Amino acid sequence: MLSQDYGINIKRGVMSSSLKKKIFSKHLISMHFPLFFQLGILLGILCIPANLKAQAASMPEMDSVLPEIGAEFRTDFEWKDNDKQDGTNRSRPTLRFVVKRAHLNLEGKMDEQVGYRLRVRWNQTFEPQDDNTGAGLEYWFVKYQWTRAMQIRVGKQKILQGGREGVHNPIDEFEYSRLGKKIQHFYEVGVSAFYDLGAFSQMLEGQSIAGQVLNQTTGSSENQFGLIYNFAWYGSYAGGIIEPVIQYGFFPHVQENENDSTTGKRLVTQESYSETFLSLGVLINMESFRVEMDLIDHYQESYKERTAASTRKNFTEKNTSLVISGQIEGDSFAPLAKWIYDVEKRNAASGTIENDRNEYIFGTAYFPNRMNHDFRLHAMFAYKSVSEDTHDYAEYRLNGGMSARF
Repeated sequence: MLSQDYGINIKRGVMSSSLKKKIFSKHLISMHFPLFFQLGILLGILCIPANLKAQAASMPEMDSVLPEIGAEFRTDFEWKDNDKQDGTNRSRPTLRFVVKRAHLNLEGKMDEQVGYRLRVRWNQTFEPQDDNTGAGLEYWFVKYQWTRAMQIRVGKQKILQGGREGVHNPIDEFEYSRLGKKIQHFYEVGVSAFYDLGAFSQMLEGQSIAGQVLNQTTGSSENQFGLIYNFAWYGSYAGGIIEPVIQYGFFPHVQENENDSTTGKRLVTQESYSETFLSLGVLINMESFRVEMDLIDHYQESYKERTAASTRKNFTEKNTSLVISGQIEGDSFAPLAKWIYDVEKRNAASGTIENDRNEYIFGTAYFPNRMNHDFRLHAMFAYKSVSEDTHDYAEYRLNGGMSARF
């Protein structure tokens, strides 16, 4: 149920070819060391010595200590067109290939109480943020089974938001709502506690609650003084036929300062402000058919951003996403239909501005091997109707691709 689960300056003169080669080699290594280091880690993980695996096979207690290693791959081909005349592409169609998923997973345990998880995303940067992690490192935590019912996780992990959209592995989501796209990148360093409510009563079997205290989004801040507080409840009724979820999070952002280069005085480049997220979702399981519904609400306070020359005010925002989707889970095909309604309201000097988006999605997944759903082909058509404060327009998209877990 809790599956959520990357030229040399040389003086003029004569230089020997061997010396040039040495200098170039040193430069090449220093310039690409982070990349070499990352690839080295990947090869080191994947290339576990054969004799170690043989020992693990003959020693069950050692086999339980070795981590489970897996990779996730998804590449899509996208065609998109719209009639938005003032858009970047001036309503001309676009074609492109996109790597949607390039992940390495590593998960294991040290004993019956202590486990760990690592997940890296190779198509994101590993440039360190203030918390010493990059966007490419999604999971890096140790979990401790304190009691039979309670588990503690310490390290980088997902902020539990997004309703049912947020429960799924992104490799399986054809298209997110506007808020869901933002929430799917919420990974921060902190502490989480999970409690199995089934320990209280058999009537609560399959239900759990979670509390999280994490860094502010985008890798915290050097002068961070407030943390994210997030809570989630995952329910289960009628033997798993109905699975609701409720999530609420308070996301503060600190005041950011710098010294003005002209006056030397402190300049408040960004005022402190806060955001709240509320996600309500439900899954209805009907044998080979499932229906999911989400209501995601986001509120952001107003705040000012300043430079030495100007001040910009960001007014309050209230965003809402309503999602209804249905999918048939067949052996070879899994057709789906999804409706997304996004509304964005923000205050401005001229009054309240409201933008609405209605999106209709139809698609299917196809499994060439009926017995192996880890390899999939998929196709999707989407139509979006957008109503903005200045004008309306329509957008059409075709998407096809391939995904695999191995």
